[in-house]
Amino acid sequence: MVESDSGKNQSESLERQTDHKVSLANRGLMVRRKRWRPIAAVSSLAALFGSGSAAIWWFSNGISDLALAVAFIVGSSINLGLLIAVVAQAFIYWGQRNIMNESLGQNAAMLRAISGQLDEMKTNTSMQAAITDPRLRVSVHAEDFDPGRKPVFVVTVTNDGLISATNVAFEMVVKWLGREERRRDVFDVPAKESETQHLVSNGVLTDSQFDSFNESAPLIVEGSLSYFPYQKKGDDPPQRFCYKYRPWKGDRRGMQQFIRCSSSTNVDIGLRLEGVGATAVAGSVTPIKQPPETKPEGEKENPN
Repeated sequence: MVESDSGKNQSESLERQTDHKVSLANRGLMVRRKRWRPIAAVSSLAALFGSGSAAIWWFSNGISDLALAVAFIVGSSINLGLLIAVVAQAFIYWGQRNIMNESLGQNAAMLRAISGQLDEMKTNTSMQAAITDPRLRVSVHAEDFDPGRKPVFVVTVTNDGLISATNVAFEMVVKWLGREERRRDVFDVPAKESETQHLVSNGVLTDSQFDSFNESAPLIVEGSLSYFPYQKKGDDPPQRFCYKYRPWKGDRRGMQQFIRCSSSTNVDIGLRLEGVGATAVAGSVTPIKQPPETKPEGEKENPN
């Protein structure tokens, strides 16, 4: 482990040194480019001045009249100066344009860097909020769910977040026996804790009703939770939940009473017994007799 860590540190050091050298090389190239521009401009202006002065002097030698020669030299020198000024101004404009382009490129790079940092900050903020914000989950079960008793439907709301959920608007609806029973409440759920809400049924469960629920009669407990930040705006939908009773005959042995409404309650079981074929759905078994296997004529049974 020590050797691998040292090798990794050496490779990272070499990468940093390489990046530093590349950065210095790029800086040196930019400096050389910046120095080349004014040198080229001054050299061009000097060449223009020298060639123009030589041309004026050469043409003035062909004028015999001294006054005309002096007038020619003065006028030509003024025109040459104006030309040099125009060229110099063009060089200045060119240099300013390059500086502006470099500045715009730097600003664009800075804006891209800032934008990337803002995106990263937003991502980190969202991740932090997802970790710390209240996160409520629901579980459902029933107490006293036996013949001759009034069932009590219990909804447990657990906050898995690091911040308390305050002013949670809670609603539950129990749909069974062709009717609906409701409960509403507003409460707080501290971080990493639970809040229990229960609804006591108005009627006593009979034997036939109990058996019907373990056959196919529907029993649904659904509802909603409204709290911040799940609802960031007033018109955002609440967090809904829906659980249904899971039919079962006999001892459940830890089997859940209620499962999500989107879950399937059918369990197909295939059995093959000696001389009997059977299928079962949700705990009920229906045997089907099958004829015994017959052996072809002339085949004798092997005693071994």
